[in-house]
Amino acid sequence: MFQTGQPRLDPRMALYDAYAQQAFEGYGTEKHHGHHHHSDMELPRAQGKTVRRQLNACAVCIAIAVPVILFAVASYLTSSELYYKNPNLVYLLVGLMIFFVLVIGAGAAQDHRKMLKSGERSWWSFIFFTSMVAVLLGSCLGYVNYSANTKLYYQYMGLRKIVDVDPGQNQGQQLLDAGEIDFKDGAKVDTTLNMAYHKSRTWCVAPIIAADGSPLASYDFWAVGMDCCSARQGDFTCGTVAEGAAPAGLRVMDSAEIAGYTLAVQQATAAYNIQSSRAIFLYMMETPYTTIKAYLTRGKTLSIVAFIAYLFVQSAFVAYQTWLFGKGARSGYLNHDASRHMFAHLHHAVGAEFLLSSRIACSRVGSMRSM
Repeated sequence: MFQTGQPRLDPRMALYDAYAQQAFEGYGTEKHHGHHHHSDMELPRAQGKTVRRQLNACAVCIAIAVPVILFAVASYLTSSELYYKNPNLVYLLVGLMIFFVLVIGAGAAQDHRKMLKSGERSWWSFIFFTSMVAVLLGSCLGYVNYSANTKLYYQYMGLRKIVDVDPGQNQGQQLLDAGEIDFKDGAKVDTTLNMAYHKSRTWCVAPIIAADGSPLASYDFWAVGMDCCSARQGDFTCGTVAEGAAPAGLRVMDSAEIAGYTLAVQQATAAYNIQSSRAIFLYMMETPYTTIKAYLTRGKTLSIVAFIAYLFVQSAFVAYQTWLFGKGARSGYLNHDASRHMFAHLHHAVGAEFLLSSRIACSRVGSMRSM
């Protein structure tokens, strides 16, 4: 019999407390008292332990920045004035860049051996291969840009501009260092002495004479062009010189074109019985410097477009490599959908076990009271 006024202990509550402590003690741990529990289930993870290192922002930025910078530097060096003046120095600098990439490759080889042992992947192999491509591609594109654009600009800027040239008084031998020639007022192209040399294309020439039109002892200044004339005398439409304006010319620099124009002049001297001691070939135009400056403008534009295009392509490759690193790997972050499913299952299992245990305990207490 229980005494009045004394605190009473309901055995069912004691059983509940004991069970609750046992059921929830170590909740979420791996092991409890040497045996597995419902709560021992490992939290579901979306990806693995090493992926956060593989996908960190620093590695991604390096994978983009290093190849892009190497591409830009290589492209600039092989299309710059430095290459025009000192190509051997540029070759040395590009060689140092390749050596730097090979150092990256040595580090990438070590990381590759680690990967074979631990399975931990690294960005260094990717950076090595894309950096080597960047140096080689940048050097090639820079040289193409140099050959097509910037080389001509630096060549013309290295020569003199000579004004008030009189074809009747000046000779070609005196103007060997001229890149741009402005003739005196009245000088004109004598289309009656034109000549065409044809071999797959037509090289057209016609001499520039003085204002009075008198014959010259030596016809050294020749207006030229490609596919702008015929063998018929007087058919010569090369160059753009406004009516009444003093002619001006930009010197031909291409050696292959010079060879063709030289043959055309030889034909003209033989056909018209004239002399040409030192021929200078000129593209006739109103403002030669505009054309000279255009070479530099095109070179800069091509460099900028190539840089932007390479930055876009490299970023796309890095994004794809990032996706490959993250695909199917575990990063340590919770998969929330799987977590909710696991906890719902765990809650249901614990509740069912608790209800069954409570019923058994109550039945035992009832049996004790009936005794």
